[in-house]
Amino acid sequence: MTKVVLLGLPGDRAVWMVDLDQKTVSQIPQDTADKIDAAGRPIIKGVDYAVAVEQNSQVAAGKFDTVEFSRLA
Repeated sequence: MTKVVLLGLPGDRAVWMVDLDQKTVSQIPQDTADKIDAAGRPIIKGVDYAVAVEQNSQVAAGKFDTVEFSRLA
C-alpha cells in the first residue's frame, strides 16, 4: 500500500501531498486544493493520529518520544 497523506493547515489554502515511502512533499495544484476545501474541512480518513506543532517545538526538533501527548493539546 502506498503511504500518501494529503495535508492542509488552518489559514492556508495550500494542500500538500506527503509521500512517506518516497520521503517527498509537494504542493498539489491550487484548483484541486480548492475542490478539496469546497468539500469541507476537516477530512480525517485512514489516519491513526495527526498533531500540528510549531516548528520550534520539542516534537519538531525530533524529541517526540520525550513529549507526553497530553502536553501537545
